[in-house]
Amino acid sequence: MNPLKKLRATIQHHLAIDELLARTRDLHAAEVFHDRIQDSPWFVHRRLSPGNYAADYGFLKTLYNVLSAMRPGNILEFGLGQSSKLVHQYAAHYHANALTCENSDEWIEFFFRGETDGEGPFGGAPQDAVWEIAALGYPMKIRRLPLEKTTIHGVLTTSYKDVASVFAGQTFDFILVDGPYGEERFSRPEIIPLAESNLAGRFCILMDDTQRAGDKETFEEVQSVLRRRNVPFVASTNAFSKSHSLIVSPDLRFLTTT
Repeated sequence: MNPLKKLRATIQHHLAIDELLARTRDLHAAEVFHDRIQDSPWFVHRRLSPGNYAADYGFLKTLYNVLSAMRPGNILEFGLGQSSKLVHQYAAHYHANALTCENSDEWIEFFFRGETDGEGPFGGAPQDAVWEIAALGYPMKIRRLPLEKTTIHGVLTTSYKDVASVFAGQTFDFILVDGPYGEERFSRPEIIPLAESNLAGRFCILMDDTQRAGDKETFEEVQSVLRRRNVPFVASTNAFSKSHSLIVSPDLRFLTTT
């Protein structure tokens, strides 16, 4: 066989094996997730649509573990989606503060209409910055934040607008990053200023899609910010068909192994 063809065949073989292993990890994550939620005292409305562009079961398993084991009190989520169903049910049950930021009014309306069999809650939706919606059987607090172009180390990327000023003076022990859409460089950089000023002493940052170069770059930049600030942390990445990553204070190291 031609050496180049042989090399190509070998690479394709290994890629096929890697994909098979990733799919196997996905299936295992789904089984573990379903086992863990069986007797959950707080995750009782279990209508989920994981996969594709939404959070996968690996991410949902990690998110459930973080919420159940850490018991955060102030949660900030970027990107409305399947993960929001866990976040806000947890917050309602344990009387925690939770806020989801989303830039698209169209997506907010589509999400809730799709989840309520066409019965949308937007007949005269307020034009305020924050919507409080209970259409799914539990309250969800959603803040509409537009997008803006911003520059990170000379690289132009897309972020939620004015994050540093919107959340000035607030601290969060759990920040979940799954929006907006991805960029090739420094994707979803809104977490960077929050790592500068808005983390509680005991904290967890959970970032989805870190198999992508832009999101991985942001993940590494957050670690650089914490090192510069002399904030101790532990970081890890969980690989499934997609990858997600955690940055936690050392007392929460156990969250990186569950």
